[in-house]
Amino acid sequence: MMLTNAFSPVRAAELLQDPVPPGGTIAIMSSELGSIENATGS
Repeated sequence: MMLTNAFSPVRAAELLQDPVPPGGTIAIMSSELGSIENATGS
């Protein structure tokens, strides 16, 4: 679980560094932030 939730986003960001142009943005959404179940609508 730790590998998926903690290390995988960091590895993905590292892999995307080269194709993203300077000044570009790499956005990573955690499973908690992406949860529809916990959304409050605000």
